[in-house]
Amino acid sequence: MSAANKKFQTLIRKVHAWKAHDYVKDKEFEEASPKNITTSEVRCSACGFKARYKFIRCPECGESQKE
Repeated sequence: MSAANKKFQTLIRKVHAWKAHDYVKDKEFEEASPKNITTSEVRCSACGFKARYKFIRCPECGESQKE
């Protein structure tokens, strides 16, 4: 086996190992935390700014929000 072929085979083994590791890691993450995607709107109480994420301080007017 030539040196170039040996390096190539080593690289192939490493790539397969990385892909297998990433696959296992993704599966563990999916099982650990179920995805809760919400599309509800949050409104600023002062200026009426709408967003699809919760915010403590309004990005438009800067007022703090009451829960």
